[in-house]
Amino acid sequence: MADGDFNPSELFGDLEEQETNSGDQEKRLFLKDIRSMLYAFGDVESPLPETVAVLEEIAVQYIIDMQLGLNVEPVAPGSNSNYSSQT
Repeated sequence: MADGDFNPSELFGDLEEQETNSGDQEKRLFLKDIRSMLYAFGDVESPLPETVAVLEEIAVQYIIDMQLGLNVEPVAPGSNSNYSSQT
């Protein structure tokens, strides 16, 4: 690999597998992504596992809330009820 090539898997290794096998059977989908994003936005190379876990919980809950919110008030196809008619 050239000096300029960046491989995130080398940076974080198998930490995600260690964290997911540490007791709770819940599948963690975004740990590696969140860890990479934290580093990209200026955090340390290896953020605290608790920080990553809390951010993942927030992200997953947000996705669930958005999905439930989208299903609560369906709009009829072809309807423009969400848009104001400006001319």
